[in-house]
Amino acid sequence: AQDSRNTNYKRKTSTSLFSFTTTPSRCLILLMDPFRRIFEVIPVFVPGDDNGGPPCTVGDLLAQIPYQATDYRLKFQEYTGLVYRREHLVASQPLPVDFPVVPSSYAGEASHPPLFAIPLHYTAAQVDLYGTNLLQDPTVIQTIEGHQ
Repeated sequence: AQDSRNTNYKRKTSTSLFSFTTTPSRCLILLMDPFRRIFEVIPVFVPGDDNGGPPCTVGDLLAQIPYQATDYRLKFQEYTGLVYRREHLVASQPLPVDFPVVPSSYAGEASHPPLFAIPLHYTAAQVDLYGTNLLQDPTVIQTIEGHQ
């Protein structure tokens, strides 16, 4: 009986965070710690609601950060939302209809800049200013183009 519990546990942990019925879309998120002056750009999948389920929320995207980030300082940092078009989107908020996503198989030019993840204790305005300045740096631009 104990073996079947272990098998069920393994099966649950080996499944993906989201299940997709169509080709998933993705977007880029810029993670940052303005105090330490570190950043990382990560791709996250945007699950669709093809089956009539609840729409994807900002929290669904934020939940992927620990799985996608490689810098442990950014991986375990707490995030309160995203900056999209200079607006603060909170974790419980559904994604806007015009949310910038591309098919995961897309390999063309960047059509959308990355979204900015808002670390705990920072405002959306602070993160927007820092992120906008980062996007002016050629090294950051190369990093983003590497994820396209």
